[in-house]
Amino acid sequence: MSSFADEGTAAHWVLEQCLLAIYNLGMDPSIVRADMYVGTSIKIEADQEGDHSLLGPSGAKGWMNCGQWAQMSKKYPEPLQGERYVEFTQDYADAVNTCLEYVETRVAWIKENYGPVTVRTERRVSSKDLTGHDETDGTADISLIADGYAEQIDFKGGAGVAVTADDPQNAWYFLGLCAEYMRGNTVPFSRA
Repeated sequence: MSSFADEGTAAHWVLEQCLLAIYNLGMDPSIVRADMYVGTSIKIEADQEGDHSLLGPSGAKGWMNCGQWAQMSKKYPEPLQGERYVEFTQDYADAVNTCLEYVETRVAWIKENYGPVTVRTERRVSSKDLTGHDETDGTADISLIADGYAEQIDFKGGAGVAVTADDPQNAWYFLGLCAEYMRGNTVPFSRA
């Protein structure tokens, strides 16, 4: 795994902490900023066998474009790494702050058009019920849910990285979100 992947994992953790502070604890979004984590050493847990599903969203571009991708990645997996630490940088803080601002605008729009919004972060989803395939689960970054409306946001930490609704990874996360609601999952979430 690269240092960029570890920095991205740290950025996801900071994003989750900020979103929880805003939408679970009710803190003012104008004072919850990723900048307060700059220079912090963030722990990355040791990789575990099976962290990534064979047909999960994070590999969707690969297995959708190459029929042998999933089997090859199973045969030649990335080496597992132990526990490690990464310093959270201003570049990643800027990316997280941009995402926080984007989520705030989307929550406001959804609330205005659909009513109260549920904000979920870093949630495991699976499309197995809809696809019939095992190993389709992944961790969705941000889900915004209201009566009659749902939106999935996939955070990418690099500057200028656009993720559109038709991005295969994001589409598979959304499919997992739909499957969860079809199963009647009613785990309590944050409401905005």
